[in-house]
Amino acid sequence: MDEKISIIIPFYNVEDYVDRCIESTLKQTYKNIEIICIDDGSTDSTAERIKKFAGRDERVRYRRTENGGLSSARNSGLEIVSGNYVVFIDGDDFVSKFYIEDLYSGIQMGANISLVNRLIVSNYCSDYINTRNIIRSQSLLSPGDAIKKILYQNPDNEAWGKMYPVGYFDNLKYPVGLLYEDIPITHELFSKASSIAMIDVEDYYYFQRKDSIVNKEFNSKKLDIIERGQLLEGVIMSTYPDLLVPLSSKLLSAYSNVFMQAMESDRNKNKESIDLLWNLIRTNRRRLIFKKVENKKTFLAAYISILGKNMYFKIFKLYRENSK
Repeated sequence: MDEKISIIIPFYNVEDYVDRCIESTLKQTYKNIEIICIDDGSTDSTAERIKKFAGRDERVRYRRTENGGLSSARNSGLEIVSGNYVVFIDGDDFVSKFYIEDLYSGIQMGANISLVNRLIVSNYCSDYINTRNIIRSQSLLSPGDAIKKILYQNPDNEAWGKMYPVGYFDNLKYPVGLLYEDIPITHELFSKASSIAMIDVEDYYYFQRKDSIVNKEFNSKKLDIIERGQLLEGVIMSTYPDLLVPLSSKLLSAYSNVFMQAMESDRNKNKESIDLLWNLIRTNRRRLIFKKVENKKTFLAAYISILGKNMYFKIFKLYRENSK
């Protein structure tokens, strides 16, 4: 019999997205699943919508917690899992009906952890759920090679899009109260594995919301990225010191995203934060100049940063506007 897979979905005030998220999960071609829905203290109709599904299908479990953030909700779900493996989905996203099947196929290849890719979407269509996307390749990677891919953001380090043995979380939880909580937890989890499967198929649909936490205007909480980046550097350099270049690529990208938000805000008020982030960008630039960098965008960013922070901001703002 197929092993049981636990799917943890944190929800917080996402009443407009609950139905499509849970419906896409219930349609999975892999049937031996439990769907653990964590209501992180929602104040809208999120709870009622989840309970509707729980009343219809015994695989859906509802648990309410006090609002503690994404990490707290994930940890709460991990406390009650009964499956052999665990997978995450965010409550405002949705997945292909082949999401679990494809992830589990990586486990069947002999891997401890399995990954699939994501597609960024700004609208919803049921075809996304039901269409079989092309599996471009399937490969087994060493933890070091898999971490290198994650550092180059192909795929990225988010909790979702990955299947882990439940036991990997026995002594490891997501940090509560911090943004960018997936850094460096994903890399610590990868380091526990002996083999990792990469299934190159877009099974996860990341819905880009302008009002999501990460996309909101700059505030001092966004500086959590610095602590998370420092922890990531410690984890990588202690285990895979040969990954300094991909690590610096990841850090330059992460610090640049927050830097751009800070520059678009009140620059006088946030001058200290802007200068701090810019110095971190320059530090990682020095590690990348004249090196082979596989992420082309970061490669260009390293050289553009030589022109100074104001020109750097102008060029990437123009790039973002033209990319929309």
